[in-house]
Amino acid sequence: MAIYIDEKTKFGQLVLLRLKEIGKTQVWLSEQTGLTRAYISQMCSDINKHPSFKAIIKIAFVLDINPEKIAYAIIQDEKERGA
Repeated sequence: MAIYIDEKTKFGQLVLLRLKEIGKTQVWLSEQTGLTRAYISQMCSDINKHPSFKAIIKIAFVLDINPEKIAYAIIQDEKERGA
């Protein structure tokens, strides 16, 4: 399964780049976090779909990413969509 980093969201770029670095997939992330694959995919590609705080913490823990870095990416997405 290929991972494409050219997602629409900064959040998606961050998550997918980290998955690529560790050689894992969105399916694996779904299994590790308990979040659905569809939810993860939507968060990564849809600038209008934002992860919950709980999802941010789960993803940060599993991918070993500072939650602040994820929050910053989400803020950048908000700026881009004009919110």
